[in-house]
Amino acid sequence: MREIFLYLLQTKYSAFRKEEIKTSSRVPTGVPGLDQLVSGGFPKSWVVLLSGGPGSGKSIMCAQFLYEGVTKLHENSVYVMLEETTSRFLKNMASIGLDFTPLIGTNKVRFINVSPLSSEREERYKALLQDYGLSPMTTSISFQFSTEKLVETIRATVKEINASRLVVDSITSFKIQFRDDFSVRRNISELFKGLNETGCTSLVTTEIKTGGLTDSKFVAEEYLADGVIKLHRLVKGEKVEGGGSEVITRTIEVQKMRGVGIDNDLHVYNITEKGIVVYPEVKVY
Repeated sequence: MREIFLYLLQTKYSAFRKEEIKTSSRVPTGVPGLDQLVSGGFPKSWVVLLSGGPGSGKSIMCAQFLYEGVTKLHENSVYVMLEETTSRFLKNMASIGLDFTPLIGTNKVRFINVSPLSSEREERYKALLQDYGLSPMTTSISFQFSTEKLVETIRATVKEINASRLVVDSITSFKIQFRDDFSVRRNISELFKGLNETGCTSLVTTEIKTGGLTDSKFVAEEYLADGVIKLHRLVKGEKVEGGGSEVITRTIEVQKMRGVGIDNDLHVYNITEKGIVVYPEVKVY
């Protein structure tokens, strides 16, 4: 039954994607070393899922993706924030040289702050984050949320500034408002379809549990996205009182990218004072 559902789900979504991938239609990621793992960049108009645990650098990678487009390629961008506040984001990114502040008001980049949480759903949201070992970045509560309204807002903003790059960060709080798995999958499908219809190349972040490379749990967004990139935190050794130490290695894995040749080995990456750097020549396994 589960296999039939997955087939129908993927078949339905793939029906929205009729265009062929052209090797020349690549969008530079803005992350040093990452383009080499995905044949030169993300395919144009694809929805790419970026998964990682807390502190893995998801928002930094998203910021680099948009900053590259706005400052170097004259590609306007939209950043949809479902948890972070704009002021906090701007402050954090400016500290690593990604200063979006001068771009505000120029129609080169637009920030959309949306909280899909209601007071009734907030406790379920906190419970989910606790299950993933996370803590909420904000407890702000906004308007009565719907996927349709979110997609309409994104479409209108993209059209207004003629954007070609888009980020949704993160869909963890988006998912928690739906009470059953079917509703989660259906609404993610609607969201991804809406992102695709904007014509933008999109990065969508989601949370994953840390501490291992494999997780058999079904995650709908991984099946629905055109591409999946995972940021892992590998820990070797054990920190004990009086001796012993942990060795932590950050690794990146391109799990899939439809229609594109990829390097799906684990590669080392670091979060530097200038953002994320991927080392395609350094493999872990």
